[in-house]
Amino acid sequence: MGQIRKLPRKDFVTFAKMMINAFPGFPGYGTPDKATVDKLVKLLRESARTDPVVSYFGCYDRGQLIGGIRFFDFTMNVFNNFVLCGGGSLLGIDLMHKKEKIAKELMTFYIDFYLKKKAPLTALYPFRPDFYHKMGWGYGAKLSQYVIKPAELPAIGDKSKVRFFTKKDWPKLRAGYDRYAAKTHGMFKKLAGEIKRIDMPNLRSVVYEDKGKILGYLVFTFKSDPDKSFVLVHIKVSEFIYENREAFWGLIAFLRSQADQIDSIVLPTYDDNFHFLPSDPRNHSGRLLSILAHEIDWQGLGIMYRVIDTPGLFRTLKNHNFNNQTCRMKITISDSFLESNNKSFFVSFKDGRAEMKTKGNSEVEIRLDVAEFSSMILGVIDFKSLYLYKLAEISNIDFLETVNKIFLSDVKPITTTQF
Repeated sequence: MGQIRKLPRKDFVTFAKMMINAFPGFPGYGTPDKATVDKLVKLLRESARTDPVVSYFGCYDRGQLIGGIRFFDFTMNVFNNFVLCGGGSLLGIDLMHKKEKIAKELMTFYIDFYLKKKAPLTALYPFRPDFYHKMGWGYGAKLSQYVIKPAELPAIGDKSKVRFFTKKDWPKLRAGYDRYAAKTHGMFKKLAGEIKRIDMPNLRSVVYEDKGKILGYLVFTFKSDPDKSFVLVHIKVSEFIYENREAFWGLIAFLRSQADQIDSIVLPTYDDNFHFLPSDPRNHSGRLLSILAHEIDWQGLGIMYRVIDTPGLFRTLKNHNFNNQTCRMKITISDSFLESNNKSFFVSFKDGRAEMKTKGNSEVEIRLDVAEFSSMILGVIDFKSLYLYKLAEISNIDFLETVNKIFLSDVKPITTTQF
């Protein structure tokens, strides 16, 4: 077993080279030449220096760095309660030390690290969802990507309050994002370095301002298609934040007004109903699914979540209303990675309020893996679907509807934070 410790400044070059080999397909970092390594080292050191919630750790064997990982102390909105959520990224292993269970050591360290910090949750973006699912991370909400012609957006918005972002907007933009995050399940508070990326040279950012407040903003890039024509340009949206309907329509009006120059808009969204908005919901691929089902978007699975402290999460959600349900429940969780989570928990739901019990005579027991429990408790999937797929069991089928209602949510966790 290797020794895991905080990455010293002198080892960032070795760490960067290892990450370039571990993720050779990462845009802009596929070649381990000196310029690329120096660029990545500068970014990593800068984030470690300027953002106290970012930390780097390495796994060493006889003094040699053979694996590494990066952590983020995120603050996540869970049903209008802000909680500490440990973010993990840049899990990379030296090419000469693959299949030596170093990744498992680092992931175990990751969980223990945030248990000590009293975080009930962790989150990550998977390079392979099945790999992390086996270790207990549950799937998050699906992300849909639409390709829309600007003229297909309704011409009912007012873009008179939309303008380009300037450096003077930082405080107001941060305040607007914080207000949005405070009322949006799943959102992370922005880190200091993250919000400044909006001003990167390759990005364009516009804001919707009303009465001195920034109520929404749009971050995008221009992307051409030189194989077809250099004048064939697309807008690729990376972030679309809005506090109210007026801000939403102001930014939509801005996108629509680009019709004379822009061929299409590539728009990612967690909104399952977005296809109701454009005049033509098709994505112009021409593909059909089944019998005359037109392709309207592409869907992908991104962020994954893992509950690491079940009692801690229920304590956090003590004021959350579990749909006014009353039931004494035994929740038996299988967690092969974390012994403290691999057991039964007794929860008393009364008029929608949950209270953990050390023991009790339950009316019903449900049994499921920590990955599925993590997805269910955050509202990504309902219990009835898990039961149908044999990913969960219940001791008394008469309680199926009650259990389903307890964990049913009309909102799924969404986040625009990439890490």
